Amino acid sequence: MSQKLSDQEVHARDCPAKNTKSALFLVVSFSVFAFLGWKGLHKPLAAPSLFELIFVVVLVAAMLATWLVRFTCFRERLLLVLFSVSIVTGELARFLPSSVFGRHAETVKSGNLVLSLLGLIVSLSMLVQSVKSTQRSRTAAPNQIK
Repeated sequence: MSQKLSDQEVHARDCPAKNTKSALFLVVSFSVFAFLGWKGLHKPLAAPSLFELIFVVVLVAAMLATWLVRFTCFRERLLLVLFSVSIVTGELARFLPSSVFGRHAETVKSGNLVLSLLGLIVSLSMLVQSVKSTQRSRTAAPNQIK
């Protein structure tokens, strides 16, 4: 039988500051978000859907509640909040009528691109830290065996 890991054990195993695979996943994810944000910068917003808005808000709220408990590092929480704010503002910009939000849609798209780029920079710093941590542990391990 498998034993259920505590939140601290899950964080120790999956922390992007120590785990290169997790950090690489974050870098690739935020690279895709930044590329899609840049590509859609001058395109009109898609048609709004109340069902999608409710789904995204509930999904983001559930994700925040679950993952803020699991991930305790400041940078992990920063990335989670950046992603959540980007998703929710994008959906709200699509949903609100153009008379209220129409002239600010380009600003919201630019802001989402900036949030994605900031997330990419933070995730790259976590990747560099995890690679350095892995190299330090590999060089320290042979010295401890002696």
